[in-house]
Amino acid sequence: MEEVQDEQFVQSDYYLQYNSLIQSQKLAHLLKKHDVIMNFYGHPKFMPYVTNYIS
Repeated sequence: MEEVQDEQFVQSDYYLQYNSLIQSQKLAHLLKKHDVIMNFYGHPKFMPYVTNYIS
């Protein structure tokens, strides 16, 4: 995936899978339960799209 518009990126499998993980209530519960902070570091190639992720 090379230099696509944001609208295309948010429809990609890469985005959909990682955004689903970031928004996971199960993950949020586990992080809170174990007092852990998760940092998401996407592939550098996709850094221009990082503002599309919802946490």
